[in-house]
Amino acid sequence: LQLIARRLTERRGHLPAPPGGGEPDIGAYRACSLTTVERLIELRSSPLGALINLDAAADMARATQEVRVPAGTCLWRAGEPARHWLRLEFGRVRCENASGQVARVGAGFVLGVFDCWADQPRGYDAFAETDLIAGRIDLVDQLAILESHPYVAAQMGRFLARHLFDG
Repeated sequence: LQLIARRLTERRGHLPAPPGGGEPDIGAYRACSLTTVERLIELRSSPLGALINLDAAADMARATQEVRVPAGTCLWRAGEPARHWLRLEFGRVRCENASGQVARVGAGFVLGVFDCWADQPRGYDAFAETDLIAGRIDLVDQLAILESHPYVAAQMGRFLARHLFDG
C-alpha cells in the first residue's frame, strides 16, 4: 500500500486530485450526525466499500468520527505529518501544492488518504472553502482494522494498483 500510494501522490503532483478538475459537488447539508449504521451504509456504497467484507466495514464505520468545520478553516499545511484523512460529506476544499497548482474537491471525496498510506508528510495545504462536514479516520485505527482483516488490505492494494495503472 505504501509504495503504490507514494507513486500515486507523485503522479498527482502531491495533490489529492488532478488540478483544474472543475466545480466539485458540494453535497447535501444535514443537521444531525449519522449513526454508525448510516455510516456503514454510506461506506458500503463507496467504490472501496463494495470490495471489503461487512465486518471490516462495520469496524471502519465505528472508527469514523464526524467533524464539522467552518469555511476558511485550515485543515492542514504542506509538510505536516499525515495521521488522518477525511471523507467529505458536505462542502468543498481547496488544496494547493508547493508549486502553486490547485485542486478543489467536494462531497464524496476521500481527502489525505494517500499521504497517510504513503507515510509521507502532507503534500499540500488544504482549506475549507465552505462549511464542511466530514468523517475523519485516524491512520492508527485504519492500520488496526487492516491488521484484523488482512483480506481487506489485499483488496485495498488491488484497488490502488488499478488507479496506478489506469491513469
